[in-house]
Amino acid sequence: MEKDYNKAMMNFLNVVTKNTNLHFKDNLPSLTPPIYTNNSGRKYDKINAGNAIYCFVEKATGNVYKPAGWRAPYTKGRNSVRGSIFDVETYKNADPYGSWLYCR
Repeated sequence: MEKDYNKAMMNFLNVVTKNTNLHFKDNLPSLTPPIYTNNSGRKYDKINAGNAIYCFVEKATGNVYKPAGWRAPYTKGRNSVRGSIFDVETYKNADPYGSWLYCR
């Protein structure tokens, strides 16, 4: 499971980075796109986009959550899970602003 999670996380970061680079190239050519980094925690990985939080990924399941704040994901309600790093269809339209996390 650990190896599959790491591979899926790398794929997730690659897709988000690719979509962001395309967006910046087409719409904001004079700006530099953010670099996505994975900050590992005990239960969740925090994905940073420069100095902002992009999303949280639950390590046990691979579920993607929008951020509730700087330190924790939004996990309340029936539709708190916004996608899965194991299912490319859930994040193939990811954008640099994280608005795909709010389209439910």
